[in-house]
Amino acid sequence: MLTHDFFNLLNDNKDIEAVALLNDAPHTPEADALRGYAMYYGIGGTPEDDERAFQIFENGVAAGDSLSQYMLGIMCEDASTPDQAEGGPRQKYDWYDAERFMTLCAENTEGAFAGMAWLWLGKYFIDSTRGEDPELGEEYLEKAADADFDEAAEILRDRAEDRAEYY
Repeated sequence: MLTHDFFNLLNDNKDIEAVALLNDAPHTPEADALRGYAMYYGIGGTPEDDERAFQIFENGVAAGDSLSQYMLGIMCEDASTPDQAEGGPRQKYDWYDAERFMTLCAENTEGAFAGMAWLWLGKYFIDSTRGEDPELGEEYLEKAADADFDEAAEILRDRAEDRAEYY
């Protein structure tokens, strides 16, 4: 419910109200992940703080929170985890960990972000320079399309049209 209300406020361009909603919420994995999201993107006057957002998402992953799983995947993909940003020979997470966190999120079907993870994984596996498993990619896209993600349905339609033209 909190996640739904938060994103509805963001969709209505009520960023300050969305952050105020979080200020009144108790500390739960869900509420903390939303706070991390606000920190990561600097929403509603929240100062951007990738390092703190990373800590929140890492704790949320340990608690099984789907937004935390999704966002840690995004941070790995964007190379914005603190250790990636600093570089060096030994990093806790790297770009390849994005797939691992998205898979956790996709398997967390009770969480609100499985559909977004299915879409991400579908695009990832279809991309020949990344996941290199188009059949698995289409399976994820079908799940996302069934969950009303129009972008997934569009990608599947385009792929079907390309195959029809080719054969």
